[in-house]
Amino acid sequence: MTKGTKILGVTIATVGLLFLGRVGVGILSQPTDEALISEAIAESIKASKEGRAGGVLDFFSKNFSLNNAEVPEGRSEVSKYIRNMKPDVEFASTKPVIMGDEAKIETSAKMTVSILSMSQTANVPNVTISLKKEEERSLLLIPVKKWRITGIQVPLDSIPKMLMGGE
Repeated sequence: MTKGTKILGVTIATVGLLFLGRVGVGILSQPTDEALISEAIAESIKASKEGRAGGVLDFFSKNFSLNNAEVPEGRSEVSKYIRNMKPDVEFASTKPVIMGDEAKIETSAKMTVSILSMSQTANVPNVTISLKKEEERSLLLIPVKKWRITGIQVPLDSIPKMLMGGE
């Protein structure tokens, strides 16, 4: 074995060990489900308030539903609503009840939207947020848990039409 081959072998082995160590640390150091859910809710609220639809949709499952019905106009309509209305939502509680790979948050909410540079606010009782744990890959190899919002139940009669984007 030549000196150059030895150096190459040691370099490849070192990089391989560092990579395996990173994968191991990534698998072992994942946050709790409750922390992941709190982060998902907080980040989606922040993105919504800023009108960053993509930031909100990152936390919505592809099978997202509103009041047990798929959003009729799809994710593009949700995206448009967030960009235009910049809804600011405050939940009374974000403590989830976790049941395996699914979770629910039952709370009341205060929702404020901007309409023609005026703010409209409504208090919304009995909101239920359903979440599901989905697996993703970090660095294409490291499995990570991510909680996504699969559905929101809202008593529609408690929300003024203006907050829903109507007249």
